[in-house]
Amino acid sequence: MIEKRDIKDYLTKKNFLKFLRNFGLTFLLISPIVIFFLGMMLFQLSIPNAKDPFVQWCGYDPKTEAVITWETEELESSIVWYGIDQNNLNQNKTDNTLAVIHRVVLTDLNPDTIYYYRVGTVNPEFVYRSEVFSFKTAPNNTITEFSFAMYADSQQFYGIGWHKLICDAIARHNDLSFVAHAGDLCQNWDYKPDWNQFFSEASAYMRKYPFAPVMGNHDGYYPEDDPEGTLHYYAQYFPPTSESNGDKQFYYSFNWSNTLFIAAEISKAVMRIPP
Repeated sequence: MIEKRDIKDYLTKKNFLKFLRNFGLTFLLISPIVIFFLGMMLFQLSIPNAKDPFVQWCGYDPKTEAVITWETEELESSIVWYGIDQNNLNQNKTDNTLAVIHRVVLTDLNPDTIYYYRVGTVNPEFVYRSEVFSFKTAPNNTITEFSFAMYADSQQFYGIGWHKLICDAIARHNDLSFVAHAGDLCQNWDYKPDWNQFFSEASAYMRKYPFAPVMGNHDGYYPEDDPEGTLHYYAQYFPPTSESNGDKQFYYSFNWSNTLFIAAEISKAVMRIPP
């Protein structure tokens, strides 16, 4: 015969102390993990929106063109000073459109040439927003040897991951022509702190080399969640190109020496099956 016991039989001082002990041990075991995650989240949130300039192509000709992109905290006009002498940036291009994410396209560049540049605003006087950086245009022949770096899946869960180590390792190379990314730059396509951390860490090599990205599914555009596309940060940093057929498609190609590179995004948002 099974003895029936009332709940009051379990609410004893001994059982209560046992519960407190087990709860305390559990808290001690998991608290470092919780503190670590909270710390990483707070660190990610502390990264500012402003970003150093970097060079990309995304549909332009790297022999004669370059797109300079940067971000500011406030709406500003855009200006890029550039030239082949870092002490004499004797050319400039200005865009008076007020923006926080700035994109200035440089054209009529010379192939196989190192260019120096810095960015700023006309506010109403010239104001520098960066130090002097450099990039090299593609060669104008098909016999030049070259090296480049490529990596992918740099998305990090609340900023926890290996991305900074990879960026620092790439930056230690001094013989690269550009850096390519095969997709999934960030964990969440619509979460700005993810993008702030990506660029903060990637600036280690973006200061030295042009960047050629491709959209992954983590970077894609999902209209059911964001009909106006205001949170599609990939599109704001790397807009659709002249080679694309629509305003939400981001494939492009470019030639470097004897190699054709094709960036073909496969994001869910653009793999549409016609009715």
